[in-house]
Amino acid sequence: MNRFINNGRIALILFFITLFLLTSYRSSAEIIISNINGELLPNRDVLPILSGYGLGFSITSDNQYALFVADIGTDDVYNLYSVPVDGSAPPTQLSDVLAGAGILDFDVTSDNVIVYKAAEDPAGMVELFRVDIDGTNKTRVNNPFVENGLVLPDREVASFQISPDGEHIIYRADHSENDQFEIFAAQLAGGNAFQVNGNLIASGDVITYKISLDSSRVIYLADQEADNVRELYSAPIFGGPIVKLNGPLVVDGDVRNAFYLTQTHVIYRADQDSLDVDELYSVPVEGGASIKLHPDLNGELDVGHVRVHPERNYVVYRADQENDEVFELYSVRVAEPISNLKLNSNLPLNGDVEIDFEISPDGNHVVYLAEQEVDTMAELFVTPIDDSRPLKRNSSLVQDGNVSNFQVSSDGQTIVYRADQEVDDRFELYSVSLEATDSPEAKLNLPLPLSGDVTSFSISDSNQRVLFIADDNVNEQFNLFSVPLNGGIALQINDPLLTLGGDNSDVIAFVLSPDESITLYVADENVDETFELFAVSEMPPLAEFSLENVSQVESASVFNLTVVLSEPSLNHLTVNVQLDGGSAEEGVDFLLPQSAELNFAAGEVRQTFPIELLDDELLEGDESIVFQLGVVGGGVVLGSEEVVNVTIIDNESGTFLNYLPLIQK
Repeated sequence: MNRFINNGRIALILFFITLFLLTSYRSSAEIIISNINGELLPNRDVLPILSGYGLGFSITSDNQYALFVADIGTDDVYNLYSVPVDGSAPPTQLSDVLAGAGILDFDVTSDNVIVYKAAEDPAGMVELFRVDIDGTNKTRVNNPFVENGLVLPDREVASFQISPDGEHIIYRADHSENDQFEIFAAQLAGGNAFQVNGNLIASGDVITYKISLDSSRVIYLADQEADNVRELYSAPIFGGPIVKLNGPLVVDGDVRNAFYLTQTHVIYRADQDSLDVDELYSVPVEGGASIKLHPDLNGELDVGHVRVHPERNYVVYRADQENDEVFELYSVRVAEPISNLKLNSNLPLNGDVEIDFEISPDGNHVVYLAEQEVDTMAELFVTPIDDSRPLKRNSSLVQDGNVSNFQVSSDGQTIVYRADQEVDDRFELYSVSLEATDSPEAKLNLPLPLSGDVTSFSISDSNQRVLFIADDNVNEQFNLFSVPLNGGIALQINDPLLTLGGDNSDVIAFVLSPDESITLYVADENVDETFELFAVSEMPPLAEFSLENVSQVESASVFNLTVVLSEPSLNHLTVNVQLDGGSAEEGVDFLLPQSAELNFAAGEVRQTFPIELLDDELLEGDESIVFQLGVVGGGVVLGSEEVVNVTIIDNESGTFLNYLPLIQK
């Protein structure tokens, strides 16, 4: 009986604690959710995913517009639209695709020029178009598919890329011969396109390509000289001599489809020296001698997955370099094969490094999943890229538990990972320092139902918060949440979804604007199976000093001004403290910190601004300092207490004695 009462009390206490936490966090700045795709007729949709597996919606780099694909006008005719993210104007149709067709791919430059691929000609050809964000200045990018005055209906643009500098478009198309694909360069501003690759043999093709990081060259893979012998070439984007990058291949050898670029080199896999043995090579982008990046591999050994760090010129690769079918992780500099280093520790019998590994954005570490301690249990490890010192970063897993995937923050400080760490097959979200062992791990999601899961997540560019999708309340009903990167209460940021028994509505996908002020998501929130586009923003919180007037004795050495936000924000916010007058003199009576900016992480509401007082023996009377708050970067507005008056009490004057009882008290 007593045990029953105690358990009941504990449950009741836990309920009220949870209720308090949820209620207190949901008093954050007011969230505004708006449908921005306009009214949809029955059976119409915003496409969350395009046929090429890219997202069907995005936000421009200036944070002003959303782009999305939808069949607004005609059922199953999916056009491209632009709309202000604040919903201040209706969507503008940018494309005019054929009946029964749709947008196959699109991209946007920093100047809000949109490039998209679609069939708009009555002949059904898939072509490439560019258009401004407001729907004006629309032109076709590719050269016309015409020969001797006749339209060639079977031709198509297969793919395209915009150069890093935003000046050129490289596209792959079968201009000359049906189903023989070559690559062409066109200026984004307009004009005829010209062929980039060299002349192909009768049955040759350009298979894939990439633009160099400095936008000067195109690296492409083609069977240009011999049928079904894929080799790697480098061509100037503006035209000029083309060079072959790979070394001589053994009979029936090939360069593999995936290759990688650094600032100076191309990294490629090929059975260049031994047939059916995939090895890893490096060659300068502009051509030269290729070098093998590891010891010779023999028999059934191969290099598999590869990652590069473009700036640091490091390559990390996964290979069964030492034992057949035992895949381990190695790092090497692109031009220094002698630096080849195994990164993981010794593996147990049947253990492997998984295909999921990444170089940290700063290039200093490698984060990887491996069955390094227990066979069949994938765990999270980090090691310096140039030194094998693996450190496990996940907590102990339940039996049969695994870390499934992870993301490293852009500052290289934090890892967010997804794992069934506590309950088998219940995948939850955790945040942990990349290498600080004294930093506690944080669970990011709210408690999940028995069969609940976090399905996808993304760290914001500012490294302040994480967005994720999970079915936290109703099994198989997936909502969108925001949570501070280092832990806190996760806040649902979509409107309530429809609960229809076994066929509930869901958030399908999301993107965050570059300045993180807007989140877009696609969900069938209003009508089941009718997916629409929603924009999430928030009313800016107020920033102000905690007090209007502050008094401090000259001999106090250091004291803090406190700045508070009226409510926690979803976003990282910055305000500054500006000196705005007073009788005290900076450098004589007080010193200010080097930075006047106060940074509020997502969820934080209080920051302090330290002021150092300089005590002297002069009889100078009380002095004053006036500070004014300022807003940096938006997302916050100033409250009524935006000015504070600080009185410095002279401890050599008689007025000091008036304050002494208060100080002693």
